[in-house]
Amino acid sequence: MPRRATKGRAEASLETREALLRAGMTAFADEGLDVPSLDSICERAGFTRGAFYVHFKDRQDFIAAVMDSLTAGFIDSMFGSKDQPSDITEIVTRFATAVTQGKYPIPGTVRLHHVLDACSRDKDIRERRASLYRSAMDVVGHSVREGQQAGTVRREVEAGQVGVLMLAIVLGIEVLTELKVPFGTMGAAATVLDLLRVPTAEASDGTKAPAARKGRGKR
Repeated sequence: MPRRATKGRAEASLETREALLRAGMTAFADEGLDVPSLDSICERAGFTRGAFYVHFKDRQDFIAAVMDSLTAGFIDSMFGSKDQPSDITEIVTRFATAVTQGKYPIPGTVRLHHVLDACSRDKDIRERRASLYRSAMDVVGHSVREGQQAGTVRREVEAGQVGVLMLAIVLGIEVLTELKVPFGTMGAAATVLDLLRVPTAEASDGTKAPAARKGRGKR
């Protein structure tokens, strides 16, 4: 069988899966996790129920995949990976910038209260979500250890606990945003960096790292 044809089918299959995931994200963001039917999601994506079951075993598997794709993408873009660790200054600055620019919480995606509700009802979804959160904490902890080796992060700081702190901040900011509670994003970022004693520097993407006692206004 020609290799080119096989590759074409593989690409088409991936595109179908991605289209279904995008349709699910939009439907769940608009209507919550329980209201959208699989038929309506498939129609929105432009595919049949048959195509859906090629990629997902059932509705719960699909919900988990939608949430996994959102979180995994966010972790990669904000935190980097163990193979390509970001400096902790970059991580904090990048996340704070995303919040101030209205890019987090991610517009048009499943909200945190829907995620928690799904986790409370389904063990597989809960375990997959917990695994992604553990991965995020591990990546941050790895970045802190890299900084400690480079002499830019306090050695007495427990790297793993910084990962816990960062994840708590990420989730906490989503809660504050949903409740419309004002907060100073850049000020909070500057405080985190002060606690870690990371020098103010140019981030690799050209943005300024938050400086202490500057930019402490509301989001």
